[in-house]
Amino acid sequence: MDIPELSFDRYIVQLSDLYLGHPRNLSVDNNPVLPNNVCTRVLVTRADVIHSWSVPALTIKVDAIPGKLNRVLVTPTIPGIYVGMCREICGTGHRFMPIVVEVTRPAIFKY
Repeated sequence: MDIPELSFDRYIVQLSDLYLGHPRNLSVDNNPVLPNNVCTRVLVTRADVIHSWSVPALTIKVDAIPGKLNRVLVTPTIPGIYVGMCREICGTGHRFMPIVVEVTRPAIFKY
């Protein structure tokens, strides 16, 4: 199933906005949600500088390059919250660029 026109931005949650139990420097305001046991194609690009999108527990690492559309296939098997970070120091304020992916059962998956 393709989800046309689905794109989003996410930003790190500032220290003053953190809730109890959220990890500092690893929480974002908008998590992508993927269904488990479903092969999902993720398309990645950027508007400004190169980023290296990485979530080790899902065995994902893909570069986001301005003007280029890269893709990665992922089939998560266990529902949960997976955390990663950008693997490039790509500019001022980018050293803590967290990536959080939520994996849920297909029956409750909504886009």
